[in-house]
Amino acid sequence: MLWCIVILFCASVNCQCSFNEECINIKSCPSVLKVLEQNPLPPKDAERLKNLQCGYNHQESEPKVCCPKEESQIPGTVEN
Repeated sequence: MLWCIVILFCASVNCQCSFNEECINIKSCPSVLKVLEQNPLPPKDAERLKNLQCGYNHQESEPKVCCPKEESQIPGTVEN
């Protein structure tokens, strides 16, 4: 899927979110999903997405991103 472009290992990124963000599965963050809908993805947005990565869910093979707390819950999704 498209979010694979942001897959990096936690060791290569900061792994810390700001106080008003939380590290969640990429599928649970509406603002990140909206950016990923762009086709093609502008290079500046690809870099921004890489900087948002805060971990990786190995069980689901999906990246985790720093997402603003107020938008991080999409009904019907499960956080990891």
